[in-house]
Amino acid sequence: MATKKKRVRSKPRKREVNKSKAIREFKSAHPKAGPTETSRALLRKGIKVTPVYVSTVLSNASKASGRKRRGRAKAARGGDQFSVSALVKAKKFAEEMGGIAQAKAAIDAVAKLL
Repeated sequence: MATKKKRVRSKPRKREVNKSKAIREFKSAHPKAGPTETSRALLRKGIKVTPVYVSTVLSNASKASGRKRRGRAKAARGGDQFSVSALVKAKKFAEEMGGIAQAKAAIDAVAKLL
């Protein structure tokens, strides 16, 4: 039989500074500071971050804040895009009406009423 090895717990790590939080706090205090300036200022405080990381954190923060960004307009829903369940219901309706021509006529009549 194989013997089980005992797992040895490692010592808990020393608490590190939350770099993302430090970046956000610095940016709120210095809104016009760029990524390079931010990374240099945090390096002086002993927090080593790259300008690329600063840009990533700030970009993700702006996306998470719920701010709407302008983008491409959503494509208009085409007439041929229906769910399978809607198509099955339409088929049953056409069968109940005696064919597609009769179903179209009934739908046109309802459209005139609305």
